[in-house]
Amino acid sequence: MRYALIPVKELPRAKARLANVLDDEQRRALVLAMYRDVLEAALACRALDGVAVVSRDEEALALARELGAEARPEPGSLNEALDSAARALADRGVDRLVVLAADLPLATPEAIAAVAETTADVAIVPSRDGGTNALALPAPAFGFRFGPESARRHEEAARASGLQVERLAVGYRVSHAGAQADVLVLHPRAAELHALMPAQKSRHALEYLLSPMPGLLVS
Repeated sequence: MRYALIPVKELPRAKARLANVLDDEQRRALVLAMYRDVLEAALACRALDGVAVVSRDEEALALARELGAEARPEPGSLNEALDSAARALADRGVDRLVVLAADLPLATPEAIAAVAETTADVAIVPSRDGGTNALALPAPAFGFRFGPESARRHEEAARASGLQVERLAVGYRVSHAGAQADVLVLHPRAAELHALMPAQKSRHALEYLLSPMPGLLVS
């Protein structure tokens, strides 16, 4: 049985780095819209048997219940909450997890399915800053390592556990003569996944965004 886990920070604390350009209510609305897009995409994904939201924020948990996801009000840090949720789901027969960041406004059911159905033991979709946008793994396999450089730390933990690891997208930023370009170097499997991420798929986040933001597979 395969489940998605979506961790959601407390909404008043989310996207604090945007405090210089958005006030508290604008940030809350943006984060809630992106989270709703990810949640709806996961719930529509036929490759998943269920979706659980892990959070201490009651509004985030209430939305999960409203849309038909499982709401898990887990205490502790992000990694402690995910570890606890993974153990609880494994006790119920869940043997595969797909952890999705809650701020991927271009996530689609097809892209989530492609990550969920990877044949590798562990699949990592890294973000541009070295974080983890999505993580597919056995339940439970190893302690979660979300935080700075989490993609590398998840890979190290997986390999230390004897698990096969696949990175599903790799990108580079090239600068020359004052110009910058984001370049993707993709192996065939990653190219297939990238093709599943068309622009402007978001429903709710685009009410607040003037242009597409990073998606699930390329950030």
